[in-house]
Amino acid sequence: MQLYQNLRKEENLCHKIEVSEMEQLFTNPIEMKKLIGRIVKINTVENLCYTGTLCIMDPIYKTLILQNKEADSNKMETVFILYHSFKSLEILSENIDEAFIKKQGTTRFVNITEKQRIKKWLQQRFIIVEDVEDYLKIDNNLIILPPFTVESCISNNTIILENIRNIISLMPKDFN
Repeated sequence: MQLYQNLRKEENLCHKIEVSEMEQLFTNPIEMKKLIGRIVKINTVENLCYTGTLCIMDPIYKTLILQNKEADSNKMETVFILYHSFKSLEILSENIDEAFIKKQGTTRFVNITEKQRIKKWLQQRFIIVEDVEDYLKIDNNLIILPPFTVESCISNNTIILENIRNIISLMPKDFN
């Protein structure tokens, strides 16, 4: 599914995601991650409008978290928007605010090595792991993104997510 690519911005036009498309977006962590750090406008069923930098999209509880820096101070305003109140989401900027993207101090080589370690560890526990581009995939239920840590696991099934996180956390540091 290439939902985000289908919504490519043309010249000065914003792209808009309706509530029906939001369901698809929440089931695709790769597409969700592409929106983090972008300025968005969210319209709600209560006819309220929130604009800010999208800092978190929670696929479990289907919640969006926006942040805005207050003009007269260094304080940040944070807004939580629950799924049942979404009407639409408009992407106002193609530029990504790097402050909202987790900095990774690891090299690509280290990520690949860690990716292979986790894959081997899970396979030894009879878990079928698929190596897909830059991430690992377990069935259609869970993905593990770089830098391939317990916190890098994403799933909309909390039981599977916790079980895989527990299995990965049991992996010895010297496991090869």
